[in-house]
Amino acid sequence: MVSNRWEYLRGYIVIQVQGAGVERLINLALCRGIRLWDIARQPGDLVVMKTHPHSFRFLRPLVRQTSCRVRITHKGGIPFTIAHFRRRSTMVAGATLFVLMLYLATSFIWFVDVTAPEGLSLVKEEEIRERAARAGLRPGVWRNKVDVDHVKIQLEDQFPLLAWTGVEIHGTRARIQVVERVLIPPELDKRLPAHVVATRDGVVQEILVLMGEPVVTEGQTVQRGQVLISGAVSPQPPSVPKGTSPSQPTRYVRARGVVRARVWYEAVAEYPHSLVEEKPTGRKTSQWSIRLNYKEVILKKPRMSYQAYRVFEEFSYLPRWRNLPLTVELVKSTYHEVEMRTTEMGAAGAAEQAARVATERIMAELPEGAKVVDRQVQVVPSREGTTRVRVLVETLEDIGMVLPITPNR
Repeated sequence: MVSNRWEYLRGYIVIQVQGAGVERLINLALCRGIRLWDIARQPGDLVVMKTHPHSFRFLRPLVRQTSCRVRITHKGGIPFTIAHFRRRSTMVAGATLFVLMLYLATSFIWFVDVTAPEGLSLVKEEEIRERAARAGLRPGVWRNKVDVDHVKIQLEDQFPLLAWTGVEIHGTRARIQVVERVLIPPELDKRLPAHVVATRDGVVQEILVLMGEPVVTEGQTVQRGQVLISGAVSPQPPSVPKGTSPSQPTRYVRARGVVRARVWYEAVAEYPHSLVEEKPTGRKTSQWSIRLNYKEVILKKPRMSYQAYRVFEEFSYLPRWRNLPLTVELVKSTYHEVEMRTTEMGAAGAAEQAARVATERIMAELPEGAKVVDRQVQVVPSREGTTRVRVLVETLEDIGMVLPITPNR
């Protein structure tokens, strides 16, 4: 294998020798130090072999001496390749310029699309494009200079009527996805009849009715979705026997009130006794490759001897031309070296961290205005090398939610 590579670097030619004295020619050449290899006999008196270009001129006298005929059929190796490209310098320069222009073309954003699954009625598409351009996202901008998070923040601050904003960059195309808020006219919303229902399971502690009829009492256990204050007000007084038709029809109102209840939240978290963390060392290296559909050609391999590392990939896409199903990607893979550090937490430390994680999960679920009245932490069975805890938090909060109703249903 090494010899073949060396011969390729020096250059070689493939020759055909024909005649009755082929064996004598080979013996004479070897005696004079002329290197011949890959000798193969063909049908008849034809023999194919390889030799160096500078040895061919010493081989010609031996060909005449042995009454043979010789013909060069192929020239290979680095010297002939270089000579070939020297004669076609314009083609080489054009190919290099094409690759450079291709790389530059895929490094810019040429298309910015604005999409809305539900359509746009509150915000104009031109206004979104204009604001995105001010934030740095516009056709012709260098894609590495676009801060996607900054663009999202600017759009959300500028357009409060947008419920969600997403920005994605794929090759030379950027996509802005937006979803508008669903607004209910205030004058219509305030007149709709409604119940006050429970948003969570709990035990009622206090109930204050401003409008409507209370359906539950203090100390009663309620479930999520259960009616707490009814918007259907019956004109029938309590003294009227059941089954007797009231003199007036049921009146529907928009129930209002405050229903405070004791609510319990539970979360389970597990934490290891030994915590392995990755810490970047600051060293990094890159690999460049081209992906053509599902095939990948590595242009530059990374030089590294990292024991542990993390890989981040950046893609540059060549825009598709017409309907050709050909996907060309320029991929930059960056390898960041990391050090693996182990911190011994112990059972007590792991229990403390697990309780903290579980409590943070619960606190993230608490509604605004909820008051924590009790917190219990219990260690439960777990896998070896870990500690699992269950956290139970009791709160006092308003569990009422207005739910519009349709009369006579």
